[in-house]
Amino acid sequence: VSDCSCTIVGEENSVSESQNELIELINDLIKEHEFSARVITDKLTIKEPWQKHILLGPKLQELNRNNPNVHVSFDPPKSMTLCFKGCFRDIQDVKRDVQNFLRLLPCQILDATPTSKILLNKKSIRELVLQRVKGCRIVWNASELIDGVYVYASQDQHVDDAIKAIRDTIREHVIPFKPSHGKEIRRALNDVWGKYTDKIAYEFCGNVLELSMTWDIEKEVRQAIDHIVKAPMEETS
Repeated sequence: VSDCSCTIVGEENSVSESQNELIELINDLIKEHEFSARVITDKLTIKEPWQKHILLGPKLQELNRNNPNVHVSFDPPKSMTLCFKGCFRDIQDVKRDVQNFLRLLPCQILDATPTSKILLNKKSIRELVLQRVKGCRIVWNASELIDGVYVYASQDQHVDDAIKAIRDTIREHVIPFKPSHGKEIRRALNDVWGKYTDKIAYEFCGNVLELSMTWDIEKEVRQAIDHIVKAPMEETS
């Protein structure tokens, strides 16, 4: 018996039935093999913008480098569609790699005031934070629809570094004041805000001022407020 033949022994009807089943199985295997070897394109929709940000750059390069038989890219580049071009089986392996990578991404929730979240959504503040964590692939979600700020990165240590960078960049203060000081405080804040529009955010909650600002203007802003409220400078975070 050669490697390319098969002998079926038995009653004529049983042999005929088995032969037909075997031929059908072989044909299915041939079709599966041909399909597996064919170059196809498959797609995976990325649900969140932060997931795409983490994938772009080093991770995408790593996927293409470790899987030379599959080309992985966002197509079109500005879309949320990750495209895979290669053989079916190879594509399935790479897709599982991507899905597991996104599922296991390190994440921490940073407590932040609404005014700090306003700053974190500004492009200029993002650049200041990223300057402190060069080489790290990080992203955060500071939507007003969620509590806190969700910080993501490709590595656990990078999440810790990102949170430290955010805290070092943005200073939060909660300042109670007398009702009689309200107008004067608002005038002082308007003056400061006019100079540092992209570096400060504030809101009033009754007779309490919630204030967030970048580290480099903290002293100037607090001096302007403390001069009015006569309160010692006390950082809350």
